[in-house]
Amino acid sequence: MKIYEILQISKQHYDEVVLETYIDWCSGFNHSSKAFQLSLSSKALQNYFRKHYSDLEELFVKQIQSYKHLPAKDKNAFYADVTNAIFKNYPSALLPRLKKRELSHSNLN
Repeated sequence: MKIYEILQISKQHYDEVVLETYIDWCSGFNHSSKAFQLSLSSKALQNYFRKHYSDLEELFVKQIQSYKHLPAKDKNAFYADVTNAIFKNYPSALLPRLKKRELSHSNLN
């Protein structure tokens, strides 16, 4: 069963939730608009986010199995609680590479 089916939301709404989470996550470790833009478009950061977010979603699916009877709004709240742990993940190994990209882009101006 797909996450959006468990949450009883549309696929489009689910995709929007994940995208907004990615944007919020990226904004948490960027202090300039240029760095933020580079982070959003970074394949390495997207892959890092996807991997860790998928792990959290797997945890959610395992834990929600015992609570299938919950109303959709409670399932959605629980999903948010579990997946918000993504904000504790800091991609420190990837950031120096982004800093270099940011500096090389600013030298072009």
